[in-house]
Amino acid sequence: MIHKIRKNEIRERIHQRIRRKLQGTAERPRLAVFRSVAHIYVQLIDDAGGRTLVSASTVEKEGKRSGGNVAAAKEIGKLVAERAKEKGIGKVVFDRGGYQYHGRVKALADAARQAGLEF
Repeated sequence: MIHKIRKNEIRERIHQRIRRKLQGTAERPRLAVFRSVAHIYVQLIDDAGGRTLVSASTVEKEGKRSGGNVAAAKEIGKLVAERAKEKGIGKVVFDRGGYQYHGRVKALADAARQAGLEF
């Protein structure tokens, strides 16, 4: 029987390939995106220190919204940029998580850029 490779396995391989090239630091953390069918999650990660500096997602209490659409991704992009600015973070390295730079991932990135993050 031939083993069929699942979409998520392919995405994980692509993500590992991306992660070999990207490294987040305290000065320029990695903006990591994860999307599920229902929600979208984003974190600013200091890989050198091994900790998350800022995070935002559509699951949070204050955000009673669907995360499975572009509008919610834009809101989360703005929210993570605001939280990063509060912590004094202006520049980040973008990690699309193996997802295509399209749709919700692109909307989140564009909104974060417009809100002041530089990447």
